[in-house]
Amino acid sequence: GKAEIQSGYVFEGNTIEITVTASTEEGTITGIEAPEGATIKADTSTTKKVYTVSKNGKYIFKITGNNGKTRDVTAKVENILSIPQIKISEIKEDSFKINVENDYPNGAITEYKYFVGGTVKQQGKTDKTYTVTGLTAETEYSNIKVAAYIDTNTSKESNVEKVTTEMKDAIPYSWDEIAEIAKAISDNNTITDDSETATVTIKGEQKTLKVGQMKKLDGKKVRLLGFNHDELTDSEKTTAYDSATETGKAGISFEYVDFLTSASMNSSNTNLGGWKNTELRETLNGATYSSLITKYNIKKVKKDYIPTYNVASIQQTEDYLWLLSCGEIWDNGYNGGATRGYAITTEGKQYKYYKINLKSTSYSNSNSITKKASVNNSIWWWLRSPHCYNSYGFCAVHSDGTCSTGYARGSVGIAPGFSI
Repeated sequence: GKAEIQSGYVFEGNTIEITVTASTEEGTITGIEAPEGATIKADTSTTKKVYTVSKNGKYIFKITGNNGKTRDVTAKVENILSIPQIKISEIKEDSFKINVENDYPNGAITEYKYFVGGTVKQQGKTDKTYTVTGLTAETEYSNIKVAAYIDTNTSKESNVEKVTTEMKDAIPYSWDEIAEIAKAISDNNTITDDSETATVTIKGEQKTLKVGQMKKLDGKKVRLLGFNHDELTDSEKTTAYDSATETGKAGISFEYVDFLTSASMNSSNTNLGGWKNTELRETLNGATYSSLITKYNIKKVKKDYIPTYNVASIQQTEDYLWLLSCGEIWDNGYNGGATRGYAITTEGKQYKYYKINLKSTSYSNSNSITKKASVNNSIWWWLRSPHCYNSYGFCAVHSDGTCSTGYARGSVGIAPGFSI
């Protein structure tokens, strides 16, 4: 006997025919017994039957004769194709790649059509990958799918995916990788707070970061401000990276671009004691954000602050999350010299990001560099510097990007800095 399998390919959900023909050299054929999964379609005669199957596999048909003998006839079905499955990879600010995951037999697929948002992006080819280009950063693209054809009129569509392109200047590493890079940067004294890029070797692989690059942290956009800028606290110098590093500084410093929250500095209009005594500082470094601090390997660093608004003297706090100061943004102030913005003296030095982009733009000049959360959707955000002319307010960045002041109990955007 013999079993003939229907030629060509079909997709899952369809069936393949198997025609079983029995013969014998002695005796008479009395029947054909079908295995599980084979359904009779045409009972032509005792010696010939047509079955259908819906899955690939080995089907053994038993032919019986009147002499009590049996014989097995095997049909190995391999031409039922799985539904096409796609995955999206290599997501960038202006492109992403669509990948067909199925391992189809050579020649089974005659064409793949790639769709994005209902528009055919590529057709007439059998390439199992296609890179969609010319896209807009931070934009969602939906209804991504592939139709696989086995002939001109027969096709099957894949699963449907959607993807959001990366932000512009995105950091290409995970937060765990960033933590490793930060440790290597901290242990490299040739990388300074004036470096625009930092390249280190991690497990034999070179990794590079650049000031101004951005990444999402729990859904919020943050920006790389500089390298080896913030000094680790004395207790963290030997523990933050498991052991002491060459610089004793946190390798990478960031700032929030999207607001972490909106809040007041204090519940009353006072700047007494400066940043150290604010209720906001206690909140940022307390239980509310403790899990974020632990999850992302945030380090405790020393931050300069002005205790008395009209006295040009600084002290230091030890913080995980902190507000930027006037001096970390601008290199100039209301009275020249060491004044910065409307702060009586500088608290820290200008971060490399602002040194590159803001340069020496006056604190009183409108600009797009200091606007948050975006140039087109800018609102006020707090700084940690007390305003030099009064005891009731702190400096803040105005919606036009200039240095301004706000009552301490006023609620505006909170865009903390932190170090990894």
